[in-house]
Amino acid sequence: MKYLKKLSDSEIVYPYTIIDLKRDFPNTSFPQNITEETLASFEVYSVQPTFETAEQFEELIEIAPTENAEGKWIQAFRKEPMILGKIEMLKDKEWVNVRLQRNIILKDSDFKMLEDFPQTDIQLAEWKTYRQALRDITLQADPFNIIWPTKPV
Repeated sequence: MKYLKKLSDSEIVYPYTIIDLKRDFPNTSFPQNITEETLASFEVYSVQPTFETAEQFEELIEIAPTENAEGKWIQAFRKEPMILGKIEMLKDKEWVNVRLQRNIILKDSDFKMLEDFPQTDIQLAEWKTYRQALRDITLQADPFNIIWPTKPV
């Protein structure tokens, strides 16, 4: 649970913890489970989490909570574009995932390339084309929007 400490109508301390509360009031004996009413008596309020989502290559930056009409404090965020270095890092990581997935698919179809596997020349050609398309997957521009080749029957 996240908390804030209200210093005035326009000033808060956020984030604020129960440890901060006990440090700020060392001569106060607090119960094991501190109620919302007890917290409020010290101008400490819980902050209700929100579940914001960001678009691809956007970051959520937590900002000071906002107080709603019922007097409840709500977690708040602002959205910012990701810096280029972080975008490249995410893309590199996703390319690793794409290659791992591709390698598993290739490995699972290795037996189709064995000379004694029963198939026609047309089927063999289809599997060779499919496997080459898998190897060429990294030539695509965006690792987050891979177009996977269709597996032969």
